Amino acid sequence: MRFILLFIFIALINSCEDPVPFDYVPNNVVEAFIVVGEPIRDIRVMRTQNLSQEFDLENSLIRDAEVRIFNENVDLKLEIEDSGTQGYYYPEEYLVEPLTNYNLEITLSDGSKITGSTRTPTNSIWVKKTPNPLKYPIDTTNLPDRYSISWEKNASFDFYHLQVKALDTIGYGQYLDPPTEELNRRIEEDFASENYYYELTNNAFLPTSETAIVWDVFKFYGMQEITIFTPDLNWQKWFLQHVASAEYNELLNSLEGNGFGTFASAGAIRDTFFLVKNQP
Repeated sequence: MRFILLFIFIALINSCEDPVPFDYVPNNVVEAFIVVGEPIRDIRVMRTQNLSQEFDLENSLIRDAEVRIFNENVDLKLEIEDSGTQGYYYPEEYLVEPLTNYNLEITLSDGSKITGSTRTPTNSIWVKKTPNPLKYPIDTTNLPDRYSISWEKNASFDFYHLQVKALDTIGYGQYLDPPTEELNRRIEEDFASENYYYELTNNAFLPTSETAIVWDVFKFYGMQEITIFTPDLNWQKWFLQHVASAEYNELLNSLEGNGFGTFASAGAIRDTFFLVKNQP
Protein backbone atom coordinates (compact mmCIF):
# COMPACT_ATOMS: atom_id res chain seq x y z
CA MET A 1 0.00 0.00 0.00
CA ARG A 2 2.81 2.40 0.87
CA PHE A 3 4.52 1.57 -2.40
CA ILE A 4 1.35 2.37 -4.36
CA LEU A 5 0.91 5.69 -2.54
CA LEU A 6 4.57 6.59 -3.18
CA PHE A 7 4.17 5.78 -6.87
CA ILE A 8 1.06 7.99 -7.13
CA PHE A 9 2.90 10.83 -5.32
CA ILE A 10 5.85 10.69 -7.73
CA ALA A 11 3.50 10.62 -10.70
CA LEU A 12 1.68 13.71 -9.44
CA ILE A 13 4.96 15.58 -8.97
CA ASN A 14 6.15 14.71 -12.48
CA SER A 15 2.81 15.77 -13.96
CA CYS A 16 3.28 19.24 -12.46
CA GLU A 17 6.63 19.79 -14.16
CA ASP A 18 6.93 21.67 -17.44
CA PRO A 19 7.33 19.44 -20.49
CA VAL A 20 10.87 18.99 -21.76
CA PRO A 21 11.39 21.31 -24.77
CA PHE A 22 12.35 19.38 -27.87
CA ASP A 23 11.89 22.10 -30.50
CA TYR A 24 15.29 23.49 -31.53
CA VAL A 25 15.36 27.12 -32.67
CA PRO A 26 18.41 27.78 -34.90
CA ASN A 27 20.31 31.05 -34.87
CA ASN A 28 22.37 32.81 -37.51
CA VAL A 29 26.12 33.11 -37.13
CA VAL A 30 28.64 35.14 -39.13
CA GLU A 31 32.40 34.76 -39.51
CA ALA A 32 33.78 37.82 -41.30
CA PHE A 33 37.48 38.73 -41.32
CA ILE A 34 39.33 41.27 -43.45
CA VAL A 35 43.11 41.68 -43.58
CA VAL A 36 44.94 44.86 -44.59
CA GLY A 37 46.52 44.70 -48.04
CA GLU A 38 44.75 41.46 -48.96
CA PRO A 39 41.54 40.58 -50.86
CA ILE A 40 38.34 39.96 -48.92
CA ARG A 41 37.99 36.18 -48.75
CA ASP A 42 36.89 35.03 -45.29
CA ILE A 43 33.20 35.95 -45.07
CA ARG A 44 30.81 33.16 -44.19
CA VAL A 45 27.13 33.18 -43.10
CA MET A 46 25.79 30.07 -41.39
CA ARG A 47 22.93 28.70 -39.32
CA THR A 48 23.46 26.80 -36.07
CA GLN A 49 22.47 23.15 -35.86
CA ASN A 50 20.98 20.98 -33.13
CA LEU A 51 23.66 19.26 -31.05
CA SER A 52 21.56 16.08 -31.05
CA GLN A 53 22.26 15.71 -34.78
CA GLU A 54 25.46 15.15 -36.73
CA PHE A 55 26.91 18.42 -37.99
CA ASP A 56 26.62 18.98 -41.74
CA LEU A 57 28.43 22.03 -43.10
CA GLU A 58 26.36 22.23 -46.27
CA ASN A 59 23.14 22.30 -44.27
CA SER A 60 24.61 24.99 -42.08
CA LEU A 61 25.63 27.36 -44.87
CA ILE A 62 23.35 30.24 -45.83
CA ARG A 63 23.92 30.75 -49.54
CA ASP A 64 21.18 33.23 -50.38
CA ALA A 65 22.14 36.16 -48.17
CA GLU A 66 22.87 39.63 -49.55
CA VAL A 67 26.25 40.67 -48.17
CA ARG A 68 27.74 44.18 -48.40
CA ILE A 69 30.94 45.71 -47.09
CA PHE A 70 31.02 49.46 -47.48
CA ASN A 71 32.15 52.87 -46.28
CA GLU A 72 31.99 56.40 -47.63
CA ASN A 73 34.31 55.54 -50.53
CA VAL A 74 33.44 51.98 -51.54
CA ASP A 75 30.37 49.73 -51.66
CA LEU A 76 31.17 46.07 -52.28
CA LYS A 77 28.45 43.52 -52.94
CA LEU A 78 29.75 40.06 -52.16
CA GLU A 79 28.70 36.96 -54.09
CA ILE A 80 28.99 33.42 -52.80
CA GLU A 81 31.28 31.06 -54.68
CA ASP A 82 28.84 28.58 -56.22
CA SER A 83 31.40 25.84 -56.69
CA GLY A 84 32.99 26.28 -53.27
CA THR A 85 32.31 23.80 -50.49
CA GLN A 86 33.18 26.22 -47.68
CA GLY A 87 30.48 28.78 -48.43
CA TYR A 88 32.64 31.92 -48.52
CA TYR A 89 31.37 35.18 -49.95
CA TYR A 90 33.70 37.16 -52.22
CA PRO A 91 33.58 40.66 -53.77
CA GLU A 92 35.12 41.87 -56.94
CA GLU A 93 38.90 42.17 -56.65
CA TYR A 94 39.60 44.66 -53.87
CA LEU A 95 42.45 45.12 -51.39
CA VAL A 96 41.61 46.16 -47.83
CA GLU A 97 42.95 49.58 -46.88
CA PRO A 98 44.70 50.41 -43.57
CA LEU A 99 43.24 52.84 -41.02
CA THR A 100 39.84 52.67 -42.70
CA ASN A 101 36.33 52.20 -41.34
CA TYR A 102 34.35 49.33 -42.89
CA ASN A 103 30.72 48.41 -42.33
CA LEU A 104 29.15 44.99 -42.83
CA GLU A 105 25.50 44.53 -43.72
CA ILE A 106 23.93 41.11 -44.28
CA THR A 107 20.32 40.84 -45.43
CA LEU A 108 18.76 37.42 -44.95
CA SER A 109 15.97 35.92 -47.08
CA ASP A 110 13.34 36.95 -44.53
CA GLY A 111 14.45 40.60 -44.79
CA SER A 112 16.15 40.72 -41.38
CA LYS A 113 19.66 42.14 -41.13
CA ILE A 114 22.95 41.50 -39.35
CA THR A 115 25.36 44.44 -39.11
CA GLY A 116 28.81 45.21 -37.77
CA SER A 117 31.73 47.60 -38.16
CA THR A 118 35.50 47.62 -37.82
CA ARG A 119 38.43 49.98 -38.25
CA THR A 120 41.45 48.41 -39.83
CA PRO A 121 44.90 48.63 -38.19
CA THR A 122 48.15 49.05 -40.10
CA ASN A 123 50.59 46.32 -41.03
CA SER A 124 53.66 45.91 -38.89
CA ILE A 125 57.26 45.39 -40.10
CA TRP A 126 59.59 42.48 -39.39
CA VAL A 127 62.55 43.31 -37.18
CA LYS A 128 63.92 39.77 -36.85
CA LYS A 129 62.55 36.91 -38.95
CA THR A 130 62.69 33.18 -38.29
CA PRO A 131 66.03 31.63 -39.34
CA ASN A 132 65.72 29.85 -42.69
CA PRO A 133 66.32 26.96 -42.67
CA LEU A 134 65.48 26.25 -39.03
CA LYS A 135 66.54 22.92 -37.55
CA TYR A 136 64.22 21.30 -35.03
CA PRO A 137 66.36 20.42 -31.98
CA ILE A 138 66.87 16.83 -30.90
CA ASP A 139 66.31 17.84 -27.27
CA THR A 140 64.06 20.87 -26.75
CA THR A 141 64.84 20.94 -23.01
CA ASN A 142 68.56 21.46 -23.57
CA LEU A 143 69.06 24.04 -26.28
CA PRO A 144 72.49 25.38 -27.25
CA ASP A 145 70.85 28.35 -29.01
CA ARG A 146 67.56 30.07 -28.31
CA TYR A 147 66.07 31.64 -31.39
CA SER A 148 63.62 34.53 -31.28
CA ILE A 149 61.59 36.61 -33.68
CA SER A 150 60.41 40.21 -33.40
CA TRP A 151 58.45 42.83 -35.26
CA GLU A 152 57.83 46.54 -35.01
CA LYS A 153 55.49 47.37 -32.13
CA ASN A 154 52.27 49.12 -33.08
CA ALA A 155 51.64 51.97 -30.66
CA SER A 156 47.87 51.50 -30.81
CA PHE A 157 47.78 47.76 -30.13
CA ASP A 158 48.93 45.77 -27.12
CA PHE A 159 48.24 42.23 -28.36
CA TYR A 160 49.27 40.23 -31.41
CA HIS A 161 47.97 37.01 -32.93
CA LEU A 162 50.73 34.63 -34.01
CA GLN A 163 49.83 31.81 -36.39
CA VAL A 164 52.09 29.02 -37.65
CA LYS A 165 50.88 26.82 -40.51
CA ALA A 166 52.38 23.73 -42.13
CA LEU A 167 52.30 24.40 -45.88
CA ASP A 168 53.07 20.86 -47.09
CA THR A 169 52.44 17.82 -44.89
CA ILE A 170 53.66 15.35 -47.54
CA GLY A 171 56.50 16.93 -49.49
CA TYR A 172 59.87 17.35 -47.80
CA GLY A 173 62.81 16.27 -49.94
CA GLN A 174 61.66 18.33 -52.93
CA TYR A 175 62.61 21.49 -50.99
CA LEU A 176 66.15 20.30 -50.27
CA ASP A 177 69.21 21.17 -52.34
CA PRO A 178 69.70 18.86 -54.13
CA PRO A 179 66.08 17.60 -54.12
CA THR A 180 65.27 14.08 -52.86
CA GLU A 181 62.17 11.90 -52.64
CA GLU A 182 62.08 12.01 -48.85
CA LEU A 183 58.57 12.42 -47.42
CA ASN A 184 57.48 14.71 -44.63
CA ARG A 185 56.17 13.47 -41.28
CA ARG A 186 54.43 14.97 -38.31
CA ILE A 187 56.10 15.95 -35.06
CA GLU A 188 54.88 13.54 -32.40
CA GLU A 189 53.72 15.10 -29.15
CA ASP A 190 52.71 13.22 -26.00
CA PHE A 191 49.69 15.47 -25.51
CA ALA A 192 48.43 15.28 -29.10
CA SER A 193 45.50 13.18 -30.35
CA GLU A 194 44.81 12.28 -33.97
CA ASN A 195 42.46 15.25 -34.24
CA TYR A 196 45.30 17.58 -33.30
CA TYR A 197 46.95 17.05 -36.70
CA TYR A 198 43.80 17.60 -38.79
CA GLU A 199 44.15 21.35 -38.31
CA LEU A 200 47.40 22.53 -39.90
CA THR A 201 47.72 25.75 -37.89
CA ASN A 202 48.71 26.61 -34.35
CA ASN A 203 47.80 29.94 -32.77
CA ALA A 204 49.05 32.05 -29.89
CA PHE A 205 48.08 35.41 -28.39
CA LEU A 206 51.05 37.59 -27.47
CA PRO A 207 51.21 40.77 -25.34
CA THR A 208 54.62 41.64 -26.79
CA SER A 209 56.25 42.25 -30.17
CA GLU A 210 59.02 39.71 -29.53
CA THR A 211 58.93 36.04 -28.68
CA ALA A 212 61.25 33.07 -28.43
CA ILE A 213 60.55 30.23 -30.84
CA VAL A 214 58.36 27.73 -29.01
CA TRP A 215 58.87 24.34 -30.62
CA ASP A 216 55.44 23.02 -29.67
CA VAL A 217 53.81 25.29 -32.26
CA PHE A 218 55.05 23.06 -35.09
CA LYS A 219 52.93 20.08 -36.13
CA PHE A 220 54.94 18.93 -39.16
CA TYR A 221 58.44 19.40 -40.50
CA GLY A 222 59.08 21.01 -43.87
CA MET A 223 57.72 24.28 -45.27
CA GLN A 224 56.05 26.61 -42.76
CA GLU A 225 54.27 29.94 -42.90
CA ILE A 226 54.30 32.27 -39.93
CA THR A 227 51.89 35.20 -39.69
CA ILE A 228 51.78 38.03 -37.17
CA PHE A 229 48.33 39.62 -37.07
CA THR A 230 47.81 43.07 -35.57
CA PRO A 231 44.16 42.57 -34.55
CA ASP A 232 41.41 45.05 -33.86
CA LEU A 233 39.29 44.60 -30.72
CA ASN A 234 36.72 42.46 -32.55
CA TRP A 235 39.47 40.08 -33.69
CA GLN A 236 40.75 39.85 -30.12
CA LYS A 237 37.26 38.98 -28.88
CA TRP A 238 36.98 36.28 -31.54
CA PHE A 239 40.35 34.82 -30.57
CA LEU A 240 39.32 34.55 -26.91
CA GLN A 241 36.22 32.62 -27.94
CA HIS A 242 37.35 30.29 -30.69
CA VAL A 243 41.00 29.68 -29.88
CA ALA A 244 41.37 30.23 -26.15
CA SER A 245 38.08 28.78 -24.89
CA ALA A 246 36.44 27.13 -27.94
CA GLU A 247 33.10 28.38 -26.64
CA TYR A 248 30.82 31.18 -27.78
CA ASN A 249 30.34 34.00 -25.28
CA GLU A 250 27.56 36.46 -26.14
CA LEU A 251 29.41 39.17 -24.20
CA LEU A 252 32.15 39.02 -26.87
CA ASN A 253 29.78 39.28 -29.83
CA SER A 254 30.66 42.10 -32.28
CA LEU A 255 27.50 42.06 -34.42
CA GLU A 256 23.97 43.42 -34.11
CA GLY A 257 20.64 42.23 -35.48
CA ASN A 258 19.33 38.77 -36.28
CA GLY A 259 22.45 36.78 -35.48
CA PHE A 260 25.79 36.76 -33.72
CA GLY A 261 29.45 36.33 -34.57
CA THR A 262 32.37 38.45 -35.70
CA PHE A 263 33.24 41.19 -38.15
CA ALA A 264 36.92 41.88 -37.51
CA SER A 265 40.05 43.24 -39.16
CA ALA A 266 43.78 42.92 -38.72
CA GLY A 267 47.08 43.90 -40.22
CA ALA A 268 49.33 40.99 -41.18
CA ILE A 269 52.95 40.25 -41.97
CA ARG A 270 53.93 36.80 -43.24
CA ASP A 271 57.10 34.83 -43.74
CA THR A 272 57.96 31.31 -44.93
CA PHE A 273 60.81 29.07 -43.85
CA PHE A 274 61.89 25.43 -43.93
CA LEU A 275 61.87 23.36 -40.72
CA VAL A 276 64.55 20.67 -40.88
CA LYS A 277 63.95 17.30 -39.23
CA ASN A 278 65.90 16.63 -36.05
CA GLN A 279 66.60 13.12 -37.33
CA PRO A 280 65.96 11.25 -40.62
